[in-house]
Amino acid sequence: TIGTDIDLELVSWCEEYLPYVQCNKNNCHPPLPFEDSTFDLIYAISIFTHLDESLQHLWLHELQRVAKPGATVILTVHGEYYIDKLASEYKSRIRSYGFMFITHVTGRLKLDGLPDFYQTAYHTQEYILREWSVYFNIVRYIERSIDNCQDAVILQKT
Repeated sequence: TIGTDIDLELVSWCEEYLPYVQCNKNNCHPPLPFEDSTFDLIYAISIFTHLDESLQHLWLHELQRVAKPGATVILTVHGEYYIDKLASEYKSRIRSYGFMFITHVTGRLKLDGLPDFYQTAYHTQEYILREWSVYFNIVRYIERSIDNCQDAVILQKT
């Protein structure tokens, strides 16, 4: 089992408490330190919910690179459940294009310890089907499957 994250504190925790997991700190941008076609299963929970569109495409391409043919990739997004909670001007913008990235707080006022680029992304199912199918076959889109709020996208590398 291999895990990788941008958060060194999280990686250190995993190394201490999950000794059976090979933990790695990765950079904010690809590449990952793995060979092509390494993994049968890849999952990223609440990662694509925080990346802008260009960074998402970079990471989708990278996940495609490290996934073996036939591999399953599971990613989560903020879908309709979260979109419905936004102000109406955001809802119409998201629904017209299918994606929106909102920057909240940056700099010294950003207290979550994560980089400034790590903000909030919203996706419609139609956007996922249109954009992510460039990288993977979309096997299933499951609304509110993670903690009854984030949507899971089940992908397969051809």
